[in-house]
Amino acid sequence: MIHKIKIELMNKFEMQDIGELSLFLGMKIHRNFEKGEITINQEQYLDKILLKYNMQDCNPIETPMEVKLNLQSEDESCDKPYRELLGSLLFAMLGSRPDLNFALSYLSRSQNQPTETAWKSLKRVLRYISGT
Repeated sequence: MIHKIKIELMNKFEMQDIGELSLFLGMKIHRNFEKGEITINQEQYLDKILLKYNMQDCNPIETPMEVKLNLQSEDESCDKPYRELLGSLLFAMLGSRPDLNFALSYLSRSQNQPTETAWKSLKRVLRYISGT
């Protein structure tokens, strides 16, 4: 069935068959036909983020967010690349890291006026990623 669709597409469009998909948008994809499983991994992508923010040798932690985090504090605003890091982590969350969902959703509330507390909390997510 798939082979037939490929042939029809090749007849209609200029394209070539490069084989089984193994890498897509920075995600490694592995298919196990015997078990009927597809595994998606973004380890390289996350390693690049850790390196970019100088967190590759950080002390790993077990949770992505501290309990009772208060982002409403009167903390001073920060001039760090908060939105850039948040966006990179949201991409990872959507691709292969649903465990980051709650922490990143909560930290997204601060993207309009990020504070030092919010920045430290976002870097905590990086510490969590480095240990998982």
